[in-house]
Amino acid sequence: MSLSQEVDMWAESPAIAAWVSRMAGWAFQQLPMPSDGMIPLGETCSVKWVDDPDGPLGCYDVQKNHVQLNVKLLDLKPELVKPEVAKTIFHEVWHGFESKRGWLCDDGAAECTAERLLVKWTAHEAELEAQAAAEEARAAELAAKAYQRAFPDSGDGAPSAPYDMHAHLRLPRPKEQRARYSYELMDAKYQSGMWQPSSTVGEASYRRLSEFSHSLYALLQRLNPTGSWDTGAYDRLAATYGNEIGREAGGVISPSYTRATAISFGIPDLWSRFDAVVALEQQMGDQLAVWRGTSGVLAAPTSEQLAKLMPPRPAPVPRGET
Repeated sequence: MSLSQEVDMWAESPAIAAWVSRMAGWAFQQLPMPSDGMIPLGETCSVKWVDDPDGPLGCYDVQKNHVQLNVKLLDLKPELVKPEVAKTIFHEVWHGFESKRGWLCDDGAAECTAERLLVKWTAHEAELEAQAAAEEARAAELAAKAYQRAFPDSGDGAPSAPYDMHAHLRLPRPKEQRARYSYELMDAKYQSGMWQPSSTVGEASYRRLSEFSHSLYALLQRLNPTGSWDTGAYDRLAATYGNEIGREAGGVISPSYTRATAISFGIPDLWSRFDAVVALEQQMGDQLAVWRGTSGVLAAPTSEQLAKLMPPRPAPVPRGET
């Protein structure tokens, strides 16, 4: 039977029309439509309503890519309208999928698909409603925090707040930070750990120099135990800066960088740390000899001792004018 007497649901009930159109598009997205270079069915599908008391609840028009629904679906009990409309749409969308695949029409498969998609659609709608409720609550919270002031002529009966020219001084402020010394302002790469209590600035500076100098000296001793930068020293440098961890002991961690790459940034890193030691020594001035003398065998290695273990300094790269 031809489904005549088309009903303009957008004029009769825009909410229902928008709801079913959104549902049909969503349903097409849930099915693995074949990619044939054509516009997806879900983007061109439209839902039509017809008034046919003797016709089926719905059908799919293959030629026009229309899902046709019968308005008698809206005459069901209120609690059945949404589930039945949804299942009818999902049923007909499956037939559209079958047509796209070139399969024969199978009402049993369409019913199973409709039941499955109804569960997913119900969860999808619940998630959308929860998101909308959260956004509404957030908007209400922001509105409640908005600054409002009642003026005498506002008509709400509330007294006007007196003007306070210093009100901005009582706004929340970040916590004040203590003053910091220059040796605390080194690059983050070379921070030496937690703050340690010290009696003087000189003591704190020497503690920092000692930790920094000792760590660089220990690294150089491992890279260059013989005092000459031969092939073995460069091999150890490449292994260290290439992140070859545990390979000699049967580890499984492979190098992160090539030998040439590891050496290219390993040597500049050593020299930048050496320059930092020199800067810390110059910063201490006469206090350096005092604190090194009282440290005995635990004294921080000097920059002269470190220089004997350092690799050749790379030549500066010439930069052209821009």
